Amino acid sequence: MDHCKIGRVVGDQVEGYRYPNVWAAERVDGQSRLVIAPSTGHVGVMLALMRALPEPFAFLYVALVPRGDHPMGRYESAPVDRRAAEGFLVTYAQLFEDDGGHHLWVASLAPERDADPIGQLIYDQHDLIYAYGPLHDYEDILSHLDLTRIDGVAVPEPHVHRRNPELAADYDALFDHWDWLQTPLLAEDDE
Repeated sequence: MDHCKIGRVVGDQVEGYRYPNVWAAERVDGQSRLVIAPSTGHVGVMLALMRALPEPFAFLYVALVPRGDHPMGRYESAPVDRRAAEGFLVTYAQLFEDDGGHHLWVASLAPERDADPIGQLIYDQHDLIYAYGPLHDYEDILSHLDLTRIDGVAVPEPHVHRRNPELAADYDALFDHWDWLQTPLLAEDDE
């Protein structure tokens, strides 16, 4: 199961699982979004999608399980420029892609503080990216990345979330990367 964030349970065995480079449009709670299921290179896909969004960006790192001195919770960054956002994603790409104990949100912030984000990308513990915002721009980018549109994307059932102990140093470094604002997990964070 090396380098897989989730595994599919087959009988009494767990096999690493990768999606087949696909995406689908869906509507949830009255909001349109794309669900994107690359087989690899999720951070690269997020970086490409971020090109359709203006800066500044803010991150929300949702730690679903404790590790070391870092408790479960939501960790929010201050707004950062594009260069800092891209550097953060590249620096911790292996952690984000190879460990299933977290979600990562990146939001393009609107100039008005109380406005909804211009766009949002959510990379969840099921190895899927949910994209909100300029969907047509995202669709063009996904086409250029050779991802195929399908009717729907499903998480394999039953499945497990893989934890990768080799990434402990990256996990520690992530928490030192910025001064995070920590808040408790919400009930919907573990869905």
